[in-house]
Amino acid sequence: MLIVWAVVTFAYDGPGWIHFLLSLGVFLLIWRIVAGGTQDAWRKYISGR
Repeated sequence: MLIVWAVVTFAYDGPGWIHFLLSLGVFLLIWRIVAGGTQDAWRKYISGR
């Protein structure tokens, strides 16, 4: 993901949505690590809405 972002950003002058997708991907990765990698955290989040 990081390599694709770097290529698009520096080779093609990537638009803002490329940076948005990278930020979203990193956020989801960190959230998954913090949540402990279980589905229980996701179910609690959904049911609490």
